[in-house]
Amino acid sequence: MKNENVRKNAITFLLVQLIAWAGFTMVDFIEETTSNNFEDIAVFGIPIAVVAVYAFMRKQNWQPDLKYGKWVALILLYWLGMTAGVTAVVMKLIDQDKWIVYQAAGGWEHFLNGLEYAVFGIMLAAIPIVLVSVGELLVWVIIKGKRKSPRP
Repeated sequence: MKNENVRKNAITFLLVQLIAWAGFTMVDFIEETTSNNFEDIAVFGIPIAVVAVYAFMRKQNWQPDLKYGKWVALILLYWLGMTAGVTAVVMKLIDQDKWIVYQAAGGWEHFLNGLEYAVFGIMLAAIPIVLVSVGELLVWVIIKGKRKSPRP
């Protein structure tokens, strides 16, 4: 049964990663072709949407036991590892000019082109980890407070 849960979580994480990266790639394509500046919104908005997906899934899989903190820590470490891996692959593809969205090269104005993907990868790891950790800590404090409060 545990292997089935791990497999289901891994598939869900991979699906969320693919959707997040596809969304950011689409935003980058629009920005590269039309000079709109939606990337700043996407760099922060997509990771916040990932936290919303986590909150929805957490509500679906609620387990009010004390070992839940270990499960959350494992989930966050797994998310960090998967995001780092996907970011490394994307950056390697950009470096070799094999990425879906063409990144202009040459000249002093293009030497940092493609760096937005690295920034997105960092934000896709950091924002969910921080927000989920703070949220889980708040939930733990609330549950602990309810257990200690006297019953009327």
